[in-house]
Amino acid sequence: MRLVALFTALLFATTVNAQVALKTGDPAPNDGVFLTNEQAAKILAEKEAQEQICKANTEYEKQKIESVCTLEKNVLQITLDTQKKKYDEIVKLKDEENKRLYEQIEESSADYGAYWFAGGLAFGALLAAGSSIAIFFAATQTNKAPSLIGVE
Repeated sequence: MRLVALFTALLFATTVNAQVALKTGDPAPNDGVFLTNEQAAKILAEKEAQEQICKANTEYEKQKIESVCTLEKNVLQITLDTQKKKYDEIVKLKDEENKRLYEQIEESSADYGAYWFAGGLAFGALLAAGSSIAIFFAATQTNKAPSLIGVE
């Protein structure tokens, strides 16, 4: 259990403060657990390896996230470009159809101004002739009609 605690402490320690070389039988300067050179080297090597693995994993995750972000951005850009092209094509087709229909209307609608003028002239002449005849008929019939005043 102490070895795990020591390993964890060494793993997360950022610096090693002091290393005291002791020989068998030498008095220890402090209380605690002492390691052989091989054990200390192994712990330090594992710590460095874990730091490198952590850095590599962090870099990998960062690049993975950047790649996903770049991919999503590119997909959105392609979608936007496609929608713009689609919109432009629809507008172009509608403009062409409007132009075609406008030209068709211009071709099918003839100038009836002369016909309207002739028809109006003929109607006016008939109206004038009809009213003249009616007035003439009314005038000739007034001589034949009995008087309402009593004078004949």
